Amino acid sequence: MKVRVLREFFPDARFVFMLRHPAESIPSLVDLMSWYWRGFGSPPEQVEATARALAEANVDNYRAMAEQADELPPDRQMVVDYEALCRDPKAVVEALYARFGFPIDADYAAFLEREQIAAARFVSGHDYDPEGQGPGRERLHRELAPLYARFGWKP
Repeated sequence: MKVRVLREFFPDARFVFMLRHPAESIPSLVDLMSWYWRGFGSPPEQVEATARALAEANVDNYRAMAEQADELPPDRQMVVDYEALCRDPKAVVEALYARFGFPIDADYAAFLEREQIAAARFVSGHDYDPEGQGPGRERLHRELAPLYARFGWKP
């Protein structure tokens, strides 16, 4: 949400917009933050109200991200698919570096190789119900239909 301000202060900056299917990312974020809030002793009704507000804000964040990415020329922005990054982090990072004209030295290439291996072994410990919290799949598909089409997300 700060891209426009950052562009004002850093006019030559390049931006990476990370995207994950909203029906996965929003419930995951809401579940994680709710866990923290409960851990800090927040009352259940406050956790629920704040979780709803967070979910709503994130629907708007998806729209804003697409608008802000479209305002930048291709050599100053790249949209990265979260699933692609998880599947093949080395290829995604190499594509980012190529897009922005940055070289990858031998040490960094070796680091990327090690991270590629680690990513293949990674299993998330975050267990949440994707239908549990948030606006729901049907509503997300309806309200973010242009983004679903643009990024090839399944409803």
